[in-house]
Amino acid sequence: MCKFLLSSFLVLLCVSPLAFSEVASWTEDFSSPSGWTYEGETGTQLFTHNGTQGNVNALWKSDKSTSRYYKSLGGSITESSSFSFGCDLQINDLVQNPWGMQIGFGLFNTANTGDNRVGYYDGDWGYHSGNTINTFELSYFPYQDGWGGPWFGGTIMPEVDNEPGEPGNQVKIVYSGETVTYKTVGFDEGALPYDAWLYTEATYDGSSKEALFSIYTNQEKTTLLSVNGQIAQSSFIYTGDAFSVDALGFFSYYDYLDSTPVSPSLSGVGIFDNAYFNVVPEPSSWICFTLGLVSLWCFKRKKTA
Repeated sequence: MCKFLLSSFLVLLCVSPLAFSEVASWTEDFSSPSGWTYEGETGTQLFTHNGTQGNVNALWKSDKSTSRYYKSLGGSITESSSFSFGCDLQINDLVQNPWGMQIGFGLFNTANTGDNRVGYYDGDWGYHSGNTINTFELSYFPYQDGWGGPWFGGTIMPEVDNEPGEPGNQVKIVYSGETVTYKTVGFDEGALPYDAWLYTEATYDGSSKEALFSIYTNQEKTTLLSVNGQIAQSSFIYTGDAFSVDALGFFSYYDYLDSTPVSPSLSGVGIFDNAYFNVVPEPSSWICFTLGLVSLWCFKRKKTA
């Protein structure tokens, strides 16, 4: 029996890579961060570590190159994985004019997630598809004159863009029977508060495929933020294609909707702090772990005898 359990453990060790991959839970208070990388705009660095305050200063400017400040997860996770991530966020100033661009953070693929968030028209009015595939993002769109909002929610982009050439192809709004990769809640002309700490969290269940995006007013995450009577929480069941992400970061997107922006459609300043990522072992991982312990126990008893 013990030989069987030991053999089973070894087999499961080979076929359950997620349980034994390098992806692990971590937290970052930014007192002295290591392993974080900045990529993007070089003229003005949009994300900078503040060693005195122990946080990250954010400068969102959509007329600058798409920029990210990120840390590797140590491996890849997919739509079959269960995980959560979040951070503390403070918005000090934010101006949107005239249309849709967001501040956001979340998971992405360092090898193939592109910089074109919304697609753009070139000088000959030819449309260039967006390429931010493999992204799992919590985002906030300030109020847009004529479009309503502000909007808070989340986006999951699969690893393949199934609708190339279609404007806004990265965003699949929730329609009955359609692929669900994006959902928001509206604040009816309200806004996230300035100069106040907000506590954000995104969770994803690899079994049910439910994604949940939330903003809380306290660090314990027991009280949801409410804006104009609407709580800052959005959820949906992901029915899209496979995705694969390997890093967590803060984002500032270039405004590709205007191929030569004269001024940014989105600009602002804020602070990020206390980022974290948690990976939740799947049931098979627990089974594997338990069988391993039983196997070792049996082996030890046999050796002692």
